[in-house]
Parts: sequence; structure tokens; C-alpha cells
Amino acid sequence: MLSENSSTSSALGLVSMQTKEAYPENSILCYVNGERVIVTDPNPELSLAEYLRNDLRLTGTKIGCNEGGCGACVVMVSNFDNKTQRVNNRAVNSCLFPLIQADGCAIITVEGVGDNKQDILHLIQQRIGENFASQCGFCTAGFIMSLYALLRNNPYPTLEDIERSIDGNLCRCTGYSSIYKAFSGFAKSEGEEISCCGKSTSCCKNNKEQKEQEKETNGCCGNSKDGKCCKGEKQQGEQVSDKLELSGQKHVLFPFELRNYKPRSLKITNEKSLSSSIFPMTWYRPTSLDELLQIRNEHKTEHTRFVVGNSEVAIEQRFKYKDYKTIIQLTHIDELNNIQVITENNNAKEILIGSSVTLTAISNFLREQIEILPKHQTSGLIAFIEQLKWFASTPIRNCASIGGNIVTASPISDINPLLVAMECQLTIMNPQRETRQVEMRNFFKGYRIVDLKEDEILLTVSIPLNQNEKEIEVVKEYKQAKRREDDIAIVTSGMKMLFTEDPVHKYIVKKCVLAYGGMSFKTVVAEKTSNYFIGKPFNQETLKEGLECLKEDLPLSPNAPGGMVEYRKTLSLSFLFKFLIMTVQQLAWRELTVEEENMIQTTIPREYPTGNHYFKTPEMGAGVGEPLLYNDASLKSTGEAKYVDDIAPQYRECHAALVISQKPFADIVSVDPSAALALKGVISFVDYRDVKGSNTFGEASDEELFLINQCTSTGQLIGLVVAETAKQAKIAARLVDVKYKEKDEPLILSIQDAIKHNSFFPGTTLTVKDGNAHEFIEKVRNNSSLSEDYEIITGDMNMGGQEHFYIETNGCLIIPNHPEKGEYVVYSSTQNPTLTQFAIAKALGVPAHKVVSKVKRIGGGFGGKETRGTFISSAAAVAAAKVNRPVRVILERDVDMAVTGQRHPFHCKYTAVINKKTLKLESVDVNLYCNGGFSIDLSRGVNSRGVLLFENCYHIPNYHIKGHICKTHLQSNTAFRAFGGQAMLFMESIIEHCASTLENITQVPSIELSYKIREANMYNTENPYTPYKMKIDDVERIQKLWKEVQDCSDYRKRLEQVEQFNKQNKYRKRGISLIPTKYGIGFGLPWLNQGGALINIYHEDGSVLISIGGVELGQGLMRKCEQCASATLNIPVDFIHTCETSTDKVPNTSPTAASVGLDINGQAVVNACEELNKRLEPIKRKLYPELFENSNNNNPKLTHEQWKKVVDAAYHNTISLSATGYYTFTVNMDWEKSIGRPYKYMTYGTACSEVEIDTLTGEWSVCRTDICMDIGNSVNPEIDIGQIEGAFIQGMGLFTCEELVWGDAEHSWFPKGQLFTKGPGVYKIPSANDVPVEFNVHLLKDASNPHAVYSSKAVGEPPLFLGSTVFFAIRNAIENARKDHGKKNYFILDSPATCERIRMLCSDEFTQQVVENEETYRVKGSY
Repeated sequence: MLSENSSTSSALGLVSMQTKEAYPENSILCYVNGERVIVTDPNPELSLAEYLRNDLRLTGTKIGCNEGGCGACVVMVSNFDNKTQRVNNRAVNSCLFPLIQADGCAIITVEGVGDNKQDILHLIQQRIGENFASQCGFCTAGFIMSLYALLRNNPYPTLEDIERSIDGNLCRCTGYSSIYKAFSGFAKSEGEEISCCGKSTSCCKNNKEQKEQEKETNGCCGNSKDGKCCKGEKQQGEQVSDKLELSGQKHVLFPFELRNYKPRSLKITNEKSLSSSIFPMTWYRPTSLDELLQIRNEHKTEHTRFVVGNSEVAIEQRFKYKDYKTIIQLTHIDELNNIQVITENNNAKEILIGSSVTLTAISNFLREQIEILPKHQTSGLIAFIEQLKWFASTPIRNCASIGGNIVTASPISDINPLLVAMECQLTIMNPQRETRQVEMRNFFKGYRIVDLKEDEILLTVSIPLNQNEKEIEVVKEYKQAKRREDDIAIVTSGMKMLFTEDPVHKYIVKKCVLAYGGMSFKTVVAEKTSNYFIGKPFNQETLKEGLECLKEDLPLSPNAPGGMVEYRKTLSLSFLFKFLIMTVQQLAWRELTVEEENMIQTTIPREYPTGNHYFKTPEMGAGVGEPLLYNDASLKSTGEAKYVDDIAPQYRECHAALVISQKPFADIVSVDPSAALALKGVISFVDYRDVKGSNTFGEASDEELFLINQCTSTGQLIGLVVAETAKQAKIAARLVDVKYKEKDEPLILSIQDAIKHNSFFPGTTLTVKDGNAHEFIEKVRNNSSLSEDYEIITGDMNMGGQEHFYIETNGCLIIPNHPEKGEYVVYSSTQNPTLTQFAIAKALGVPAHKVVSKVKRIGGGFGGKETRGTFISSAAAVAAAKVNRPVRVILERDVDMAVTGQRHPFHCKYTAVINKKTLKLESVDVNLYCNGGFSIDLSRGVNSRGVLLFENCYHIPNYHIKGHICKTHLQSNTAFRAFGGQAMLFMESIIEHCASTLENITQVPSIELSYKIREANMYNTENPYTPYKMKIDDVERIQKLWKEVQDCSDYRKRLEQVEQFNKQNKYRKRGISLIPTKYGIGFGLPWLNQGGALINIYHEDGSVLISIGGVELGQGLMRKCEQCASATLNIPVDFIHTCETSTDKVPNTSPTAASVGLDINGQAVVNACEELNKRLEPIKRKLYPELFENSNNNNPKLTHEQWKKVVDAAYHNTISLSATGYYTFTVNMDWEKSIGRPYKYMTYGTACSEVEIDTLTGEWSVCRTDICMDIGNSVNPEIDIGQIEGAFIQGMGLFTCEELVWGDAEHSWFPKGQLFTKGPGVYKIPSANDVPVEFNVHLLKDASNPHAVYSSKAVGEPPLFLGSTVFFAIRNAIENARKDHGKKNYFILDSPATCERIRMLCSDEFTQQVVENEETYRVKGSY
């Protein structure tokens, strides 16, 4: 716990707890990590995250998206509830939580949980490190705080509680499995008894005699051995777990002062806040209903917004650019915070909920009532709780209110349709305290328009309870989204039927309300269908006719906003079908079949994820091969690890925001920054006229740093606004007036547009050929006698792009170090420090030696920070030179996604010939198209890897592939982990196409045929050469892994189980897939395959400092290099430290990419160490001759003391203790001859995945994944397994849930050329709930590799393609569903396999009602 008089307190500028002085009227009081804080005139627009980071410098709390969608900002906020006399601990998104709402609260950040300076780590933080559950570390604090808040409320959670607690946290690196493992130890063991005070296994509170004693002893149970009351060891109203009271751990308890805190009314403006918005705003916090009504009346003519959780208003302000003059905080009004059961004649009549009650509080209250109320009154309450489970995330539910959700009137609201179905009533009050009742179904008047007058407020929400126990009420909730956790709905629904018993028909429908979201511009009731059911007997005919009725009840325009029209219509039918079958069960009308039992579940059931790691630890010397922890693991878990935006503000630092193009293809007529320059705090506008060097930019110098007279895509840089604060800069940037004149030439927004208009980058088409593919295909096609032996397959397929979604966005800090000498230092979140250095020097017109580029660590990169981020640093440097001040630029998530490019979309056209008898692929002819965007960037490399990796693990004698790069008017696409690997998906799909076609001929199941085709064509020792004549040196490992993964996954047994499951289930299907991968290692550009290192040894203590050219991205590069140095020098690894990457230490660095970070940098470290060994060997022999006796080892292992003496002796003998290391390897490719060795070696893997899908909704879940990887002799197996798991999940996202949507011909409801899927609200990477329920990783044993450092292999990229096993398992499940409906023909499954594509391919009576021609129908996509 922070000391009251600690240096930390004074450093933070906090007021001592002992002071307890009164605070001014316009001030707030809170505690931060146990320290008392008073904020006078708080800026009402400032978030808690901004205050913690910028004012208190508690930078462990990160801002990853600024919209509450990633969880990096989670902290714990506690307040004392005077009604319950309990402390309420909440995990909240501090990026949304207004600072002003922290009044009266205690805030705990990750720094308050534990810190390294005091050598105090909480058990959560320890387990994060011990389980390798933090890689880049940017998201780590958020995960820790989510679990910490749970444990403060519930010391003995279940595994489900733990999983639910992190439903709002995203991680792009780990794949979540290690996090699950780290957190599982905090769960209550099955059967474990929980005591109230945590001191006994049997609760003394249950003893009647002791209860009587407590009355006389002020609540003391007297059950103490030492005579001390255990209640004194904890504060009243707050449970303290022994798991939280471990010795040496922080546990900041709720401040006593805040227990007696009386909130007062607030009226605070933003006038005195320098960092405020430009526009005036007043924040009110009334503490009584009368005060609220008065304020509402006074401001009824203004656009006033109410705030409880701020989850909507904050988004509107930041991303929709809304400026509100008046905001009223509704959190302190008793009447709005009550929730109670209203009774009549001792019977529960309704549940009355104040409009400010949070969703979490409602859920907790309803759970209690379900245990109390009779069963006939609980159906709706159960449905409400279930729907809340999937509403946003835990931190959002902890703050968001029911009233806010209702009044916001989102047409895709999760809960509004359910409230409508439950026939809820709203009580609305005006300033005269007059009230009126409005039925929920009549409240929504238009798009986000409700029946609420200018001076009215929503007072309460009433949930009516069934009053007749003889009537059966059935209520159910439904929601389908792109992802289960923390996602907005595509379609949502609430359904209710009330039944009366009938002697003839058994049950008659008395009431029916079928409400939907996502089917109109507002929440709607399917009136025609609802009315149809009323009065009808509940029988088969009624159900059938009701479904028919709904088909016409909810029309959607073909161009409806949000798209997915056919899917949404199908979902509306599927939901009703599920509801009707569930109703059959509730009424006991008949017994459900097994398949119906499974079908009526709203989500696929899942267990808490588990998994195992299998590897052999080689004995290769000190350090190498050992699973040592990340060297900064504890720093990441305490928030002490620093990233670019954590660097302390510099003297006279200013901030810059981007002005970017908003048209995809237009002339820039004029740029007028005058309105921006007139605003408070704005310093300058920077554009191309301020560039003193060169304004040309890009890998091929085909871009402009700042646009001059035209834009060829949205998201291109026009200028920068420089201001005193980031908020001022961002607001001013929006005011720069840019006028455009759109071009008359064709607008090219997709690959198909490019093909149509012949828009390709000239000179970039690449071909790989072997044998005579065209001739063989024509020979078979024109010779009917060959048709008995061969089958020709022709088809095409699309694959969408992928957003990098590194949790830390691109950013930089430019410091004019010695302005008189023209020197600059840049700190940036780049994978490419040297390119950043050179780009800045070029833009400034100075030599490269005047710019030093530094990187300590970055919060994820995945290729997205290799080239595209350099324009941000270059532009910021131009700004810094102009204003002669340090300039910081940190991109907002939506801006980052709009300007930095993504993974390339692909399109493939193919023709293949397969031998029907041998199952050999005899010929493949392919045209491969990738969408490069407006500039070439790294598209050449993507294209070359696409054509070189296409064949994957298969030898094909006649092979021809041609790769094309399309030039479009979209943002330039760029490097992404395992780029080019998209092509392997097409190869595997060709095999699936062959298997599906042959199934109709041979009657052998396609899954068995695809297995045999893969096995028959796999590379082996007889066919070890690729189409470009590269010999695969260790080719036998491909088949070895293929066989091993079948053994470790029980493939054959599970295949039978999948088949059995599918026979028993019509609406749930399972699929299983087995896919290999082969990935080439090395940069395609030979000169990038080089690395450097600098090793310094300090004679005073023998410590070793390493500087390398690689960047720590979370892949453990620094730790692995230390292990290599430890093994080479033969000294303990704790003697070694790796410093930040800096171009003044190691020059001409290659980007940390292509998986060769360790190969080139680690070997450079080894080479430098070997040079030092040569110098030190004579000293060692002189000091310790006995170590060299009877040994051929010239480098014996030394103890700490021995090493210190050797180093000190070397220094005094004037032997240099500094050495540089260098390493390179060569690759080559002759594209004219289609021959070469473009890779140093290959990394292999095979995976088996099993999935389950819901054929009625398209939801999917991964039951199990087993991976076998050949990564040589791993330098650090646990770090490498973390890379495998993370890459797999990232690949799984690429092939399933991650979908980029642009305004194009397929999505004309969105502005042309604009990216729709910006931010976590609409772009969905896998969440923790998406990982395989069982996830096992096996490393191939005894698999040395002579081509890389310490016989290891690269691991960062190769496993990513194994995520396609989920894609193909989904395909297998869809195929089984289609067969049930008589569809045995091949079907195209474009990637990603979203819920929409899954559902629409599971052809049934519902899809047939909304799709005119299922044979030609294809779900729309942006490619």
C-alpha cells in the first residue's frame, strides 16, 4: 500500500490523507490507490483514464480504443452504498468514465495492486508472469484489474465468474489460453465450502446459539482462538479473501472518510480547463429529483444529454463529433436509483426499476427475486438476465443504466425488444411532477426518436409480473452478433406468449408479443404475426402458419443500413422457430427430441478453456532451451513497463492531430485551416509547404507525405494541426475546411473493379511455373477418353483483409534534441527504427546521422508498424521543425484503422485436374489477385509470397500460378503477420472442391477424400522440390507432423464422434479438420536478412548489456537474445540485460518482421559473444586452469564470482570488453526462370480443430484444437508456444469473425471509399470466449535446425495459417447441414466464414424463403 508520506505521494502531487482539509465548492474528492485527491474545477470532458495518465502519471492504465471496447483502460472504482452499508467495487472502462463522476469514489489502478519498486506483486500479477500470459503487455493491466475487481467483490469465484469478468478485455498477442490458465487458480474448487469471513471451513453464522451471542457482542461470533474478533480484520461491508491477504501483497481498503461522504450538487463548466474542448459546456449533478426537474426545465430548449454510464454520450462526442452544451449526471437521485418489488394483496405485482439503475445491479436484483418469486412470474426475469449476460461487457454493465439504454433508442438494442415483449411500462415525469405512463412498444417513434418531451425525464421502468398462476407465461431472449462477447447485435429479439388452458385444444394463446431489433430503424413489433397467434390453439398448424406470417411482417430494403439483409430476415424466422419449439417444451406439449433440446439453446454451451503444452527441454548450455520468464514480465503486470505515450511530457511539448482525405478519388480544390487556427491553444497548421526536404514517400516513392493537389484514397494525410493539447488538436483538425472535386474517371474500390478496368501496378505480375499446367488441362479437357481417369475442377474464391488491431495504436514523440545542430530524437511505436530514421531525415532534408530512432517496446505490431507508421513520424518531425518544440502524435483507434492499411484482400481463379484413382493433383492453374490499395508499399512482397507459398505442403507436377497486384482507390494495404499465407487457403479449398466433386462420383464422404488427397500429394523424400526447384531439406517432418497430430488429437475417434453427433442433430452440426502448413523463412529482399548487435561488459560488476537491431513486440526477442548470450558466454542469464533499440547503437537495422528477428539478431549476439570469448579465453585459462583440464571445452561455465574476476582482469589488462556482432544469410529467386531459393529454410506445423455450429443462426464455437509444430530446438519453449497460440487465434480471426467492410458496390449504404469497420464496436477480433475449449500444443522433439541460431526455427508467422483448421472444420459442419437438406454439390465458402456466411450456406426452409436463387447467391463482401 502506498505510504501516506511516501515519495510516490509527493511525486504524484497528492494531498496527504492526514490533511483532510475542506475542499472548495466546485471540487471533487476521491482516493487513488489509497491517497486522497482533491480536484478543483475538474474538466467535465476529461475521462478518468486521461486524468490518471496525464495528471497523476499513472500510465499503467492504457487507452487502446477510447470507446470501452478493448479493456486496456479498466480500473476498479469503489463507492459506499449507504442503503446497503456495503462497498460496491466495480471494474469500469476509465476511458469512458468521466473524472467528475469519481467524486466520492476510491480508484484502484494496476499500480495500486502491486509494484516492483517496493517488491510487492499481487498474486494475480505473479501468475500472469509465471504463465507467460503477457506478451506485448499493453492489455495486461486491464485483464489484471478486471479479475482484481471480481475478487474484491467475490473472493471465491467460479470459473464462469472469472471468464465473465474478462468479457470486455481484448488481447491480440497471447491467444488468451495462458491468461485463462493464470486466472483459473483463483476459482473456487468444486465442492469447496465458502465461509462468510474466510476464516473457517464451516460457517459459524449458521449456528443459532452463535447468532444469539452475536446480538450481545456487536456481531462477534466469538469463534476465535486468540480472543480477537475476526471481523476486526476486515472492514464492514467488504469481504476480504485470504487469497487477497497473502503476505507482501497490496490490498488498499476502502477509505473510511468516503463512508461518511455526502455528495453535493455540482455545476461545473469547462471554462478553466486548458485541455478542454473548444466549445463551452456545463455539467450538472443534481442530488434530488426536484433539482433535476428544475435543471431540465431551465435547459429544455437546449440539446441536453443525461449521463449515468457515459457509454453513449462519450462515443457521440468523440466519434460523431457531437458538442453538448449541457450534460446532467443522474447518478445521485434516490428515486432514479431504486429497484423494488411492488406488491398488491401480498402478491408481487411488478418490479419497479429507477431509470438510473445499472444493468449489473438489475441483474443481481433479479437473480435474488428468481429465487423468491413463484415460477409463473420468473420467465421474463430469467430471459432478462440471460440477455444482460451478452450485453456489452462487465465494465459497461457496471456503469450503464437501463434508462440510458431505453432512451438512446438504438435500433439494435439488446434489451429494448425484450422489454417491449414483456409489456413494460415507462413512467415519465415533467417539471411539475406530473407523470404519464407509456407502453414500451409505443415509446419508439423513429430512428433514435422517442416519446419524451423536451422538459420530461424517464423516471421508472415497470416490469409486470404474471398475476395468474394458472396461466403460463413463456418469455425468451435472442441475439445474434458477429461475436458472442461484447458485440452489438445484428438482430435481437424478445418474445412472449401467455397461455390459458383449454379443455379441447389444451392451450390457447392469450397474449403474444414478438419484438425485434435490427429489422427496422427502431425497435419494432411483428404486429401481424403477434396478432395472428392471439386466440389460436397452440398446435402444429398454428406454428407453421405463424412462421409464414412473419415472412411478410418485417420487410427490409435491399439497401438497408448495416447490410446483411437476407441474413437478418433469416434470423428473424430462425428466432421465432427456436421460440416456438422452446414453448413446446415449456408447455410440456410433447417431449422434445435430442436435436430440438440442443436447438432451443440461445448459445452453444462452453466449458472454461483449458489446454496443455508438450515439449522437451534440451540441455544445450546456460539459458538456451529453458522456459525462462519474459525479462519484463513483472513490469508489464504492474504497469511500470513504458510505451511511447507513457513517456513523460517534455518541456514545451505540443500535440498534433491528422487532417486526412475524406474522398477516395478527387482533386483537392482548397484547404482552409483558418477556423482551426482561430481556436484556443492551436499553434500551427502544417502541410506540404512546410516540408524542407522531400515530400515523396513510400517504399517505391509513389506517395506524398502531405497531399498537394489530389487524393487517391480516403485516409491520406493532408496536414497536421499542432496545439497545446491533444484534445485541442483533434477538435481543431475537424475544422480544417477541405474542398474536393471528385474525378470523372472510374472509381475502383475492389478487386473486381480493378479487373474490369485493368487497374494493376505495372511490372509487378509474378509467375511460378513447373511442368505444363495449361497443356495438361487442355489435353484432359479435349480428350473424352481421359475423363474416366481425371476430373477437371474450376472455381473462384474470395478472401477478405484483416485489421492488425494492435492494442497500442501508432504513435510517436519527436524531440528536437539540439536544434542548433539539427538533431532529432524520435520515440515511436515502430517495427522499423531505421526506416523511421531515414524517412524523417528525408522529410527534414538532413543527413540520417542527425536523427536517432529509439524503441523500448511496442504494444503489438504484426507488420502494421513496419512501414505505414513512418509517415506519422515524418509528418510529426516536420511539425516539430516548424514550431521548434517537441511534438507528440498518438492516433485514435478509428484514425489508425483509416490511415495505416490492412492485410491484403485476395481473389483466386483456379482450374485443377485430379486423378480419380490415385487422388494425385496432376495440374493446377491459378490467377491470384491481391488488392494493393492506392500505393505499392509492400504489396510486391505479399504477391511474391502468395505465389511462392500457394502449393502449401503438396507436390504438384504441372503447376502455373500468376500473381497480380490491383491498384484501387482504397488505403494502401501493407504487411501483416504471415502475409502471402492467404494463398494457402485457396490451395486447401481446391482440395475441398476436388473432394466434394469426387464424393458424388465415388460415394466416399468428402471429409475422407480430402484427407486422402492431402496425404497422397504431400511432399516427401521422393518429391522434396518446390515448383521453383528449392529442395526442402527436412521434408520428412511434414508427414511426421501430419501423423503426430492425428495421434495426439485422437483424430479417428473424434471423427466418428462428430459423425455420430451429426446424425443425432439437425440444427447443431459439428465439423473437424486436419490441415498442414509449410512457411518459408526469410525476407524476400536479400539485403534485409542481416542483423547487428553491440555487447558491452562492465568490469565493475561483470554485468552485460546487449543492444540489438530488433524490436521487442511481445515475441520475447530480448529474452531470447539474453539466453543466447548466456549460453555463448556460459554465464547466468541474470547477468545480462538488453536495452532499448536505438539506431545510434546498432545502425542500418532490418525491420523486426518475417519471423527472422531471432535468426538475424540472436546470431549477431552469438557472434559478438564469441568474439568476446576469444579475448577472454587467455584470462580464464590463467585464472582458472583447473576448469580446462581434461576437457575440450574452451569456454567452461563460470560462477558469478569467477566471471567478475575474469572481466575485471581483462579490463586491467586493457582488453576491450565491447564487441559488435553481425550476421546475414542469402536467399535468391530468378523470376524469369522461376527457379531459386527464396527462403533460408521452412517451418512446418499441422493442426486439428473441431467446431460446433448453430445452423439456424450461424454461431460457431471451437470445441478443441491440437497443434504440432516443428520449431527446431526452441530457445525458449514457453515463449514460443505463446507465439503459436497467439498466431493461431489471430489466424482463426482472419478466417472467421474479422471482416473489413468498405463503402463499395456491395455496401452502397455507406459512403464510397470509407472504412465502415473502424474500432472495436464494429470490427471484431476474437475475444477470450472464442478460444478453443481445449487447446493443446506439441513441439516436435529432437528437431534441430542447422540454419538458425542454436538450432531453433522461426515461430512468429508459420502457425497463423493453422487457424484455417477452424475455417475448414466450419466448412465440414456446413456440408453436413446441407446434406440433411439434399444439397450435396460443392459450395463456395468465401473467407472470412462469418456467422452470416455460415447461416446462409446452411440451406433450409428459412433461407429458401428469403433468397431467390440459392445456387447463385453469395454473401456480399469487401475484397
